[in-house]
Amino acid sequence: MRFNKHVEEIANKAEKLTTALTRLMPNHGGPRASHRSVLISVDSYKNKLRRIQRRLAMRVCRAYRTVSCEAALVIAGVIPIERLVTERVRLYEQRADERDPKLERKKTINEWQEEWTAPGKRAWTRRIIRNIGTWIAREHGEVNYYLTQALSGRGIFNTYLYAIGKANNEECHYCGTIDHAIFECGHFAADRVPALEGGDTLTRDNLIERMLTSKDEWIKVREVIENIMRKREKDENQREREQQ
Repeated sequence: MRFNKHVEEIANKAEKLTTALTRLMPNHGGPRASHRSVLISVDSYKNKLRRIQRRLAMRVCRAYRTVSCEAALVIAGVIPIERLVTERVRLYEQRADERDPKLERKKTINEWQEEWTAPGKRAWTRRIIRNIGTWIAREHGEVNYYLTQALSGRGIFNTYLYAIGKANNEECHYCGTIDHAIFECGHFAADRVPALEGGDTLTRDNLIERMLTSKDEWIKVREVIENIMRKREKDENQREREQQ
């Protein structure tokens, strides 16, 4: 609740600034183009707000510092600040008797979804969480440190450790990629057994679908991931001690 209140305050401030600038710079008349460089400060302001929102979202979902702003916001279920501001402006410009906050929120989510699934974007989280609306509208399930690692692809996986200079190569000494660790690696076959009870084999394509089915299913899948990640973390710590 505190986080939502903070985002609400940020959105209100950004909305006031946007409205004020719009009035100062109409399409016809107003300051010359050379004087409209104040828009640069708007971009700077937006970027500052995004950085603040990213840090808060990362705290909510307990993500690694290297997780992108876009991924952290989706995992945490927090609408990007600039989209909230645009939504507020749309509502502000409508007559009181014509305002439909639910409809405007649906538009906001659709715009966010279009950006999320834009061609050329192939990040791991986009492949896992494909439908933002369904994800943030769920009525059960909380993300935590280990689950966020699986959803972000940032954690104790050799491809990631190699990328940040903490491993000599990307090969599995038994977990090269997150895909391999969670869904394929034989070292964790026993940990996946609970996920097989009453359901299909856990895969990248059905992970979120399984979790959103019910609270019990969420807990079952979460525990599978937590067990795998804890073991992986323990083994990595042991490996680091042996190298010292």
